[in-house]
Amino acid sequence: MRTQDKELLIEIHEDMNTQATIAKIRELSLAAGVLVNLRRTNGKLMLCYRYSDEFSEFCRNRNAGRPRKYQPRVITVREVREMARTSGAKETARFIGMPLSTFYYRLKVNEKLKPEDKFE
Repeated sequence: MRTQDKELLIEIHEDMNTQATIAKIRELSLAAGVLVNLRRTNGKLMLCYRYSDEFSEFCRNRNAGRPRKYQPRVITVREVREMARTSGAKETARFIGMPLSTFYYRLKVNEKLKPEDKFE
């Protein structure tokens, strides 16, 4: 379970200012995307903190991480062979978006393909 999906429960002691204090905490925590509630569990008053569903959804879908250096391109076998002859293998591999060693491997594997086929 991810941290943003968890619920934090803290036992609190009830007094005459508890409701007002919780209302103020609830108001302040909404700005941070945190939901605050009171819950009675086993005769104890518990303060319940959890992230809002919108914040949890944002954390799951934010596409974190380093982006790829080059975007892979769709190119035919003929175009790759021609480009490798004119520009060189290193420049062609960079253009396609793959390491040079992978380019050489795929070039060898794709020798059997027709020139119109997609270079994979």
